[in-house]
Order: sequence, then structure tokens, then C-alpha cells
Amino acid sequence: MKALSGQTIRGYEIGECIGSGGYGEIYRAIQLSVERDVAIKIILPQYANDPKFVAEFEAEAKLIAQLEHTNIVPLHDYWRDETGAFLVMRYVRGGSLQEIIETQGTLSLARTTRLIEQIANALTVAHDAGVVHRDLKPANILIDQRGSAYLTDFGIAKQLSGKGISGESGAVKGTFAYMSPEQIHAEKLTPQTDIYALGVILHEMLAGRHPFAEIPVGTLLIKHMQEQLPNIHDIRDDLPYGIDHIIQKATEKDPADRYSSALELVSALKAALNSAPAGKLHPAMTAKTKPATLEERNRGAMLTNVRKFWVEGVLENSLHNTAMIDLGLKTEAGAVDSPWDTLIRTPAGDETLTDERILDVFDRMNGKLLILGDPGSGKTITLLTLSRALLDRAEADQAHPIPIVLNLSSWWKKQLPLTDWIGEELNRMYQVPRKVGSNWVESDELLLLLDGLDEVGEATRENCIAAINDYRREHGFVDVVVCSRIDDYERLDAQLLMNGAVVIQPLDRVQIKAYLDALGPRLAPIVTLVDRDDTLYELCQSPLMLSVIALTYTGKTNTPLTGTDVETLRRNLFDAYAEKQLDRHNRSAPYSRTQILNQLHWLAKQMQLHGQSTFEIERLQPTWGDQEVAKRFTWHYRLIVIVLWAFAWGLSSLLVPEFNPRSWQSILPWGAFGAVMGTILTTQRYNSIPAIVAVGIGSASIMAFLGNPLFDVIASGAAYAGAYWSMVSFLRRDNYKPDVVQPIDNLHFRWRRVRYVLTFMVAAALASEAFEGEPTIGTTTLVFAAILSLAIHLVGVGWFTGLTSDRVEQTMQPNQGIRNSLRTGLRVGGIFGGVLWLGMISGLVIVDNLTNAMLQSSYLGVLVFFHFSFAFGLAPVIQHIVLRRLLTRHHQLPRNYAAFLNHTARLILLRRVGGVYIFPHRYLLEHFATLEPDKKT
Repeated sequence: MKALSGQTIRGYEIGECIGSGGYGEIYRAIQLSVERDVAIKIILPQYANDPKFVAEFEAEAKLIAQLEHTNIVPLHDYWRDETGAFLVMRYVRGGSLQEIIETQGTLSLARTTRLIEQIANALTVAHDAGVVHRDLKPANILIDQRGSAYLTDFGIAKQLSGKGISGESGAVKGTFAYMSPEQIHAEKLTPQTDIYALGVILHEMLAGRHPFAEIPVGTLLIKHMQEQLPNIHDIRDDLPYGIDHIIQKATEKDPADRYSSALELVSALKAALNSAPAGKLHPAMTAKTKPATLEERNRGAMLTNVRKFWVEGVLENSLHNTAMIDLGLKTEAGAVDSPWDTLIRTPAGDETLTDERILDVFDRMNGKLLILGDPGSGKTITLLTLSRALLDRAEADQAHPIPIVLNLSSWWKKQLPLTDWIGEELNRMYQVPRKVGSNWVESDELLLLLDGLDEVGEATRENCIAAINDYRREHGFVDVVVCSRIDDYERLDAQLLMNGAVVIQPLDRVQIKAYLDALGPRLAPIVTLVDRDDTLYELCQSPLMLSVIALTYTGKTNTPLTGTDVETLRRNLFDAYAEKQLDRHNRSAPYSRTQILNQLHWLAKQMQLHGQSTFEIERLQPTWGDQEVAKRFTWHYRLIVIVLWAFAWGLSSLLVPEFNPRSWQSILPWGAFGAVMGTILTTQRYNSIPAIVAVGIGSASIMAFLGNPLFDVIASGAAYAGAYWSMVSFLRRDNYKPDVVQPIDNLHFRWRRVRYVLTFMVAAALASEAFEGEPTIGTTTLVFAAILSLAIHLVGVGWFTGLTSDRVEQTMQPNQGIRNSLRTGLRVGGIFGGVLWLGMISGLVIVDNLTNAMLQSSYLGVLVFFHFSFAFGLAPVIQHIVLRRLLTRHHQLPRNYAAFLNHTARLILLRRVGGVYIFPHRYLLEHFATLEPDKKT
């Protein structure tokens, strides 16, 4: 067949060939009308124009169109003309099951069970329609990026109704390696024919190779007709013993002895999986789970970060689980009717999803899902339950994308394209280096779980939807789940491009009573009230409110549960909840009740104003204080930086042997010069060309003032202008702003930035020449000294600058970002200053005496240490200290803020996850944000 790549046929732009066979080829293509990737199966003209083949081709197309199921590759279009026959199907990105087995070897029992279940569901649809696939094999099972299986290639399927689509009756068709005995004998086919092939595939997935591999075809057929498959436990001793029985029953020689349906096989497999002992792994699998590359380590670290933060930190510490633990109950699956197990329905009102897990809904919607619900209905818990299941998949399958949970509340600040916003959030929330995050986004390695669409400002919410839709069009294979309050979403004109939506239904009286009854007789009065009070019943329809009631009204509580309407009742409930939690720890509390409530009000108000759902101490900004704090922050920070720079320059000048340490005429000019540099750095024009020129002119003026010759004046001006430009280039790299606190958690050096170091290196050489005085030795020695100094700079500073920090880390403690900034600044300053000192002294000692060489190189080494410490972390540390002291002096923060936040977390008024603090629910944040002054007493 003539290559079709690059051609456009009937609105399909043909791409690369992705498969071929005796009848034709399969191409990847783009459906231009909707910009959708598809796969086109193109049959050779000599077959496509054969009347007999035409009948089979049309029958195959109609058959695929009839078999609609999530795990069957759908047919989009088909036609036939003189150039061939064309089947347009969904393009499944990720390869086939055969490729996965070939590259990964043995699969885990859990992953195998999930894939077999999906294949069995697809087969059941076909069997119910009277169709036997009869060519079931790993090559005909496609796997998408989420690790889900799709059955394809019904080209030789047989309809049991007698309308064959595979050619002459009695013909032996299929693939020998997976052919059942009745196929080989050309006998009657039944659904058990496919179950035989499924049993062979099950063995191959668990063993990592075909049970009858590498033997001649004739011997292979005899084994299929006469021999059992090899015992799987001879290959995998970590599997439950029931697995081999399942495989042998599925591949019995007599079809009547096999499972009656594919779903019966799956049920047996699930039972074996549930009985499997935990902890024991097959050696081959253990070796595969150990990360061997930086990419694998980063992936593993990211999965751990998401699990620790959202699953262990939020989901497993939800108010529902807290209520169960605080009431002294052991939480077991199925022990009580969990209020989170609520009814899910589609927006159209279809309640057929009642018994489906959210993971099943996600799979059925092909990973493009919108979760809606009322406030407190459990939307976020549902999203995080899904994230836990997807994390399990990703940990078991390296090909599965990385599930990440992000909150859209931060999007509205800059309103970036979603790709840029994701990269920023990965860096901020998960400490992912920007290069790593960018690579993940560009290569579609992420699975997005986006919470809080309703937390985006109402004026920009539709813009946010547009950004998500644009991302969906550009990254069509990436799975995206979005969570939102239903009322806020339904008020919008714009709609998300998703495959479907689910709405979490309120609890009914039966669910409410079952939950409260399970918590014991202490809540019996609440059960009675719910039966009598419709307002209370409406409040209890929210799982969140039900959990808060359980935490509040167990034991002695002075506040009655009353209210004329739901809003008033909810407000009174949260007041009672806060009082109850404060009473529990009142005796040993280091903070007064007023202080705790005031501080929670301030924090909630600021988080609400700045669109944040999580809080980190190191991310405090001057805008969080009142106008007086913001104004004073600018001047206090500027004053401290000016003093530090003046001190650093004045002190370092004492080391220069040409200066007289006892003369203020030498020290004061350099101190004043440092003050000017500090002033420039605390303005928004610190990185402008006039600022750089001013530094050069200033240093040259000082040298002229001290009576140095013209060469020294020119060299000094060029040296310090170049050094300053080198430093501010690094500052600009990290988007340094004098009025914004931005911790530097990771180093992001690149080789292209060596030019900054080269500039600084030349500047340092000129500076040393300026202070060298009259040379007493020949030009040859001077050149040798310069070359030696240059070599050390290139090897030392150049090597360090080329370093990259592309390893994913995790913030585990409050204020860790500020500590990282301080550590990074001192380390970078120390290395730059030390290397420069070593390079300078190695050159100067040849042309001068050791004492002078030590002093001159130390002078520049101290300045370099200070300059680059400031650029690489000291600046945000100073900013943060100034801001914290101002907020404390204005009584807006306690002195030890981390201790206060940890105390409120123990009261279950906040939650701490690593170094991040969150309110247990948005309702609680809104409650504290709207507290009236007379209620903060």
C-alpha cells in the first residue's frame, strides 16, 4: 500500500502508520472538524473491492457500532471506495497489553484483576449480543494512559444467530496461540471460546510470558487440545493458590466445564485477590518497583506527596473520620452506614449510578468528569476517594499518569493558561522543580483532580472554565476531574467540556438515623430531634453537618441545637462546635479563647480575600496586614537592606591593604556606596540599565576620590557594574520583588547562565588589577597568574552554576521554605565566595606577597559571599522576618505563629498537613471569616 501519511481524506489528516497486517494498515489521524485524534484502519484495494470481503467489512462496521461499551473501542465512521475500505475508530494512546507484558514482564494480581474485569465486561456485552470475538489476544486489547483496557478488532467475530461475518462456515480462524480446542476442530463456537482465550491471557499476564511460548505451531495446537496450562505457582509463588484453579477452569478442554460467563471468572478472581496475604511480592516484581532513574524517583516522590497531603492528611482526617475516632469507635468498612456513601446521580435525574463507586463512574466517563453537589455534601471527600484509588493504580503501573490534586482558588490571581498555572502550583504546593513540572505537563504525564471551581471569584469563574476547556482541547488525552458546588456552576453560562457529570445527593432520613444510631445512645436525643424538626433534618442532609453534630453534642454541651432556619441553625452549630473544642483543652491552653477566635477570624478573612484554600506561614505577604503594616514593611525592609549593604562594603574595605584602616576617609565612601546599592535593590528599578550604570559610576567615583590612577578608576567601574549585573540577573531569574516575599526552595541553575559567572569573573579580575598597584615582576608571570585564576573560576564556579536541582522534595514542617531559603543563600554565597577567593589568591600570590594576596582576595570573597547570599535566599528571609515582627507588633499575629496554629490544629479547628494548614471544611472557613466583633469574646 502506498504510504498515506500527510494526505487528507474525507476530513481526516493522515499521520504516521501505527500498525500493519496482511489486509492493510492502521494510521493515526486527526479529524479536522473537531480536532480529535483517531485511528483509521485502511484495507488494501484488492480486498476492499472483493464482494465477499465487502460484505464482511460492512458487517464488522455494523457490529462494532452496535457493541457500545466503555471498554470497547468505539467506531466513529466508515466508508469504502476504489482506494480501499476505511474504519475510523477511537485512538487509544498507551499501546497494547502485549506491549506492556513485553516491556514490564509480570503484572501484579491487583492490576491483572482490574484489566481482566474490564475485558470481561466488554466480552459480556458482545456475548449478550450473540457475538463471539474468537480472536481474543493481548495485541487486540489496547491500554490507555490511565491503564484501562479496551477490546478491539472484531474483524473475524462470529454472530451466533447465524449471520456470520467471518467468511465460510467451519473455517478455522483466529490466532493459534490463544485458540480453543473447539476452534481448532472447527466445531460450534460459544462464549466459552472467548473465556478459554481469556484464561490463557490471564496466565500470560501473571507469568510475564505465554504458557506455551517458543514452540512450533503444530506442537502448540496439540498442547491446546490435550494439555493443561503450566501451574502458575511454579512461576509465581506469591500468588494465592486459588489462582491456578481459576486458570485451569477457564481453559478446560470441554467448553461445558469452563466458567458459564466471563463475569463468573472475574468474581472468582476477585475472591482470590481479597484472600491474598499482604506484603509478599514476587522477586521480579520487587525489582521492578525500585526506582532506578531520577524520573522514577521523582514520580515516586510525587505520588507519596499527593498521598501524604490529600489522602492521609485530608481524606483520612476528615471531620467524619474524626467524629468516629473521637467517639471511641473503630472505623471499619461496612461497620456503619457512612454519610459519605451518598447517592450519586446524573444532572438529568438518572439514579442508575446508586451502587457505582466513584472510580467506576470515572472509568465509565473515560476520565473526563464533573462532580457537583451542595455545600458539605462530600464533593471533596468523593474527589479524594477517587484520588486514593487512582494513586493505587499509578503505584502499580508505571504507565499510569500521576494523579495530582490542585485547588482552583489560586487560579484567579494571575489567570494564567492552565499549563502555566499547573507548573506554578506543582512548585508551590508539592515542591516540584519547574523543569520537572513543565516536562510532566508537556508530556501529558499528569491526571488532574481540580477542586474548588466555586472558590474562583465569580467575575472570573467563566474565564477559568475557558482556560480548562482550552487545556482539554490541547491535551485531549489527559484525564480531568473538576469539583464544584452545584448552585455556583448552574448559574454560569459557560460549560465544561466533559464526558459527563455526577451530582451527590443529600442524605435521607434512613441514612441519617443509621449513622447516628451507630454512634451509640449518647446521640439518641438528636435522632428524636431530626424526626420532629424539618429544619434540623435539612441541615443533617449534609454529611459535614452530621459529623459536626456528632463531635459537638456528645457529652455535655451548653448550647442548644436550635434555629429558625437552616442558615441560623448552621451558624449556631459552628459556634457550639468551636466552644466545645475550646472547652476540651481550656485548662492547659496557652492562648485565651478571645485570642484564638480573633486569630482564626483574621486567618480565615485573609485566606478568603486572597483566594487561598491552604495556608503556609512562609507565604505571608505584606498585603495580609493593614495599610499601616504594608507601608511600614517597605521602609523597614529598605532600611535593613541599606544598613546591611553599607556594613558589608564598609567592613570588607578594611581588608584592602591600600586603604588605611584608621582613616574614615577610606571606609565611609565604600560604606556609602554599599548603602546606595542597597537602596537600588529595594526599588522596583533594581534591574534596570540606569541602576547598573549608577553602580559603575559610583565605584569609579570612589576610586577617583581616593586618588587612584585612571586605569584603576576605569577597572573598578567596569568590575562592580559587571558584578552587580551578574547578581541582579540571578535575582531577576527568581522574580525577586522588594514588596513580595518569595522563598527560594530549590536551585534552578542552567548552563546558559554561565555567562553571568563569566561576567562576574572578568569583573573580579579587573577589580584585583585595580588594587594590585605597581607590578614588580614580568608580563609572563602576570599572564600565567591570570590564566591560573581564570581556570579555577571556570572549573569551580562554572561547575557549580551548571548544577541543576531536579529532584522532587516535600515540605514537612512550618516555615521550612524560609529555612530552605536561608540555607540555600548561605550555601551559594559560600561556594561562590570560596571559589572566587581561591582563584584570586592563586593568581595574586605570584605577583604579590602572601599577606597582600590574602587580604585582597578576602575582600572580594566577603563581598561575593554577601552578594550571592542575598540573591539566593537572604533577601526573602529578611523580608519574612520584617513582616512577622510588624504583624506581631500590630497584634495581628502571635509571636510564635507556628505554635499557635499547631494548637488550633489539636482543637480540630484547623488541620495541619506537613507545613500546610487548612480549615477542616470551607464552611468552617466561611464561618470564622464572617464572625461579628461581638461574637469574638
